[in-house]
Amino acid sequence: MDARDFEISPETFEARQIWARRNGKVLWLWPDIAPRAWRGALEALEAVIRQVLSGAPARLEALHDIPALSLAAYTSGVGPLVGYWIEKGLVLADTDAAALLALHLDHNRRRMAMLAKRARDVVGLLAASGVDVTVLKGMHLAFAYFPEPGTRPVSDIDLLTGGGADQEVAEEVLASNGFELISRNYKETTWALAGISRAVRSLLLAHAEDPWSIDLHHSIDQKPASGASKTSLDQLVGPFRASDWPLDRNATTLAQPALLLHLASHIGAAVRVNLSLVRLVDLVLVIRQDSRTGNLDWDAFIELGTRSQALGIAFPALALVEKLAPGTVPASVIEICAQASPPRVRQWVRDRTPAGAQCLDSSSLRVHYMWASGALEHVRQIGADLVPDLPWRQIPARYGEFIRRALRRGFTR
Repeated sequence: MDARDFEISPETFEARQIWARRNGKVLWLWPDIAPRAWRGALEALEAVIRQVLSGAPARLEALHDIPALSLAAYTSGVGPLVGYWIEKGLVLADTDAAALLALHLDHNRRRMAMLAKRARDVVGLLAASGVDVTVLKGMHLAFAYFPEPGTRPVSDIDLLTGGGADQEVAEEVLASNGFELISRNYKETTWALAGISRAVRSLLLAHAEDPWSIDLHHSIDQKPASGASKTSLDQLVGPFRASDWPLDRNATTLAQPALLLHLASHIGAAVRVNLSLVRLVDLVLVIRQDSRTGNLDWDAFIELGTRSQALGIAFPALALVEKLAPGTVPASVIEICAQASPPRVRQWVRDRTPAGAQCLDSSSLRVHYMWASGALEHVRQIGADLVPDLPWRQIPARYGEFIRRALRRGFTR
């Protein structure tokens, strides 16, 4: 199986964007694949993940629509992991499916080798300039919790600085070492190497040569919708650092319970747009490993979540994790988080399976406004929808950037 059969030109990518806009489904860029086939493949992958995580024999049921399977493996972010399980004999699959997922694994292994070097280089530059760096999300989890780094797709390198002067120095370091500023918002800046193409190489797998960037965060607070309240994690996570990033001890990572709270609230902030299976697998692996080693204390999680007002936004992630891998999250924890979450969010979770939480092919006003729990929050949300906080001439460019980031980041981050 050849990856060239899965590649896409910039011109075709742009044509797909236009087609998606005209059809009213801005994230569905696959006119040649039926959404029903994609959904069926997603459900098959969820079944395999559920079986492996439970320790049961697993088989990927015969799926004759290989493009739909590749799309599901890509958008869910679990293609390389299932490919690894097939390689190790933990999952049985027919010849075509096994070859496809081996291709996903091969590309991500090569991509992660490249990103590991890039991440080490950048962390080294920042550390040499006196910047305190905390590695977030995939570039931490891939090396600390997954069976091997190549099994966890990562689109961007997420780094947290202390903000203020640290952020200014970090930006100067990147700018003076060949990076250019791509975007800026209230909690992060995005940087890419100058002169490097940012075109997506494939819409069917995490390509080894897909673009990448540095996301330089100065905040990990989350806001699930424009009208909703923001968490206050930034004020509280200072003590929860560990100098255990496997690639460079100059960088720290988030320690428990801040790590789990950050990951779960990050998922909660994304559920209206895109919640991929790999993010739920992240939480299963983190919770199991850190519970086993004694690093995760649920009482401490609840205490920090209460103080940071993050339990409600963390609820969807924890509830869906428990659906995927029963026995992972205590029922009492889920109940406390549920009570802090709006009623429509609780209903959304009740109605979803882990695979069904990803909604690239559909959207609804009910989901769009589910985080708004009062009149004021509804008004704020409607206002933000009607009048984006951007100059008008920047809105078309931001739309295109939204599509690119959803493809490159939403599936794997």
